[in-house]
Amino acid sequence: MIADHPCGGPLAEFRNKATFDWKQLKIYIEGEHLQALYSTISSNADFHCDHDERSMDQLLQRNYQRYKSTFKIIPAIRDREQILHHRFADFRFIAMIDGGLYFKRLLSYEMSAYLLSLTKNDQTDEIIRLATGKFHCCLALTEVGHGSNLPALQTSATYDENTDSFVLQTPSIEAWKCWVGNLGTTATHAMVLAQLYTPDGKCHDLHWFFTPVRDPKTMQPYPGVLVGHMGRKTGLNSLDNGFMAFTDYHIPRKSLINNISDVTSDGKYVTTEPNPRKRFAAVASNLNYTRLGCVLLTVTFLKKGMIIAIRYAAVRKQFGPTATSAETTLLEYPLHQWRLMPYLSACFVFDVALVSFSNKKLDYSKKLYSNKINELIDCTLSNLDLLVIGLKAISTWTAKDGLQQARECCGGHGYLKSAGIGDLRNDNDSLITLEGDNNILLLQISKLLISAYQKKMEGTDVEAQFGLYDFLDNMDQTLKTKCDNTNNLASPNGILKAYNWLICYLLAETVSKLNQKMSTGFSMIDAFNTTHTYHGKSLAIVFSEFLIIRCYFDVLTTNQPPKDCAPVLLDLGMLYAFWSLERHLIYFCKGNYFPANSGIEAIRNNVSTLCLRIKNESIALVDAIAPPDEILNSVLGSSDGQIYKRLVSYFLTGGKNLQRPHWWKEMLPESIIMSSNL
Repeated sequence: MIADHPCGGPLAEFRNKATFDWKQLKIYIEGEHLQALYSTISSNADFHCDHDERSMDQLLQRNYQRYKSTFKIIPAIRDREQILHHRFADFRFIAMIDGGLYFKRLLSYEMSAYLLSLTKNDQTDEIIRLATGKFHCCLALTEVGHGSNLPALQTSATYDENTDSFVLQTPSIEAWKCWVGNLGTTATHAMVLAQLYTPDGKCHDLHWFFTPVRDPKTMQPYPGVLVGHMGRKTGLNSLDNGFMAFTDYHIPRKSLINNISDVTSDGKYVTTEPNPRKRFAAVASNLNYTRLGCVLLTVTFLKKGMIIAIRYAAVRKQFGPTATSAETTLLEYPLHQWRLMPYLSACFVFDVALVSFSNKKLDYSKKLYSNKINELIDCTLSNLDLLVIGLKAISTWTAKDGLQQARECCGGHGYLKSAGIGDLRNDNDSLITLEGDNNILLLQISKLLISAYQKKMEGTDVEAQFGLYDFLDNMDQTLKTKCDNTNNLASPNGILKAYNWLICYLLAETVSKLNQKMSTGFSMIDAFNTTHTYHGKSLAIVFSEFLIIRCYFDVLTTNQPPKDCAPVLLDLGMLYAFWSLERHLIYFCKGNYFPANSGIEAIRNNVSTLCLRIKNESIALVDAIAPPDEILNSVLGSSDGQIYKRLVSYFLTGGKNLQRPHWWKEMLPESIIMSSNL
């Protein structure tokens, strides 16, 4: 099922150094279903990628055509318990082709159909129309004036008893919905997040409404709906992000997604969850699906960037020991290894954590089918938020830095559009603020950690799952322990102990600074915001890294890889862990966790040693996560390693590269133009 790579060629030397079977690793990481999807690529021209310049209209048309083609090989699933379950291979496949295509499929069908399936009202026909392409949907949350602060959204949905309908209203220009993926040109419906008002004027906070916005027969907006395309973006231009505003727009009462709350025909608000905070948490929890979608896409972008940069580095030669000796391959230089190998390790670590966290989220969604939020489910939701938002922040920031490093590691050639890295970098950039700015997400994590600590100090039970707050049980004792022998770091257990101490240290420091500020007259919120900059943010980052790393090592234990793949997977996890710890050396020094400066040397030596060791495995590792060349679409990253032949071929065949410009006469001196009658 998995095609062999070309025999021989520029990459053969490094491929032969691998100590494991890359095909076995590919199956372990990606599964067989994804390989089956990849096998369809050669006969599916719709999914072949290129670097042709296209107008905005051409980009959107091509993406819609591809969207329709995805249903030919990835049929729509209509059972609500399966819509988002067990679809990693499908989503990975689509994400590898194009980020805009990935979001179009996820938003237009999977996410929208899932939300629609939660309602108690019979929406079977609507789900079928979504599945068959008669309807196209989107999620309308963000407004011009508010994004991360969801409770401040202004779009209102007021129930009208006389017409048995909700009236959608956009009260100001700040309340215009914007950045709505799929809305610009193709959506016929939108899942609109709006403040629900009953006839008595009371606001019952945010709820989802399945809202028709365009006539599916004409694609013209309905009266009362102003909708359009936002214009060209820095990246992801194949996705049509749109804006929308409502003026006295009526939608049926059954449009409300009423799995938790509803409005009766006489205008009374009824709910199975009287606590507004918990209701909001349940409504907002659906964002975690799209946040996990962001992680899948950012990991895909990082993978593609590393595949290109590492294959290029295995072929490109530069300088040598002497003027007369052969040049040295870039990949043999320690600095080049240090620049790329940690990001390669991140690809594997994030991928494993993504699958694990997603499975936890999907298990939680099954509990919501009971249409009731109990204390256990509420606790699970809060804990899941910690897992998901931390992974989203860490992975998207890492991909941002990794793609920039990949571009630089390919030198000038990496700046070519045909190299592919520039588009990956631009497309990834949107994910850093999508579904919550990363900095705001980290604020949430530090707040939850401080709150848990304060409850513990008060003697109140801290409800937790997934072992999130285990460190609180022995925090005082942990802070007294030190790492007397840095050799103890060279194992997953040693790494996790160091992280455990670091979390306790940073939490204690953060709370101490918070209390100091409050003792001088700061309000709680002002003290928190002031403290977060240099303390709370670091705490949130370290805590998120710990959860990701712990998850990776746990999965290697519970889902054991093929025997010859286990050592390299362990090395990848250890490299990512040491590389991450290195960024926090200042806190280890301040807290005297290591004797003298031994910890600094130990961590850096381990990073260097692991980079060197993984270097010999790196081509086989990128082979294990690489898509077919038709999808990777890079003159520098093809599996045959023929970077120079492909570069020159692109020079000779790309667009109008050999033609003189149509304005060539403007370059001639006026005397020649006059004498030649040009």
